[in-house]
Amino acid sequence: MMHFTDITGLAGVALGMVTLALRLRFLARLQLQLKIGMVGGLLILAVIPFGSLSAAEFVRGISGDLSVTSLI
Repeated sequence: MMHFTDITGLAGVALGMVTLALRLRFLARLQLQLKIGMVGGLLILAVIPFGSLSAAEFVRGISGDLSVTSLI
């Protein structure tokens, strides 16, 4: 079972990855409904494990947990 700190750490990294992806120019031009769908899709892709690690776990392993200040 995952601890609460693991869940919040992975959620913070996944949200950071989605935020950076939405800052790309071609995604910034999308309509609001498409952006909402893109956020949901990217969050799901960030937490689905491919092999033994998900993308969020891989980034968290390299960079560590993001602080609350960096997430805000």
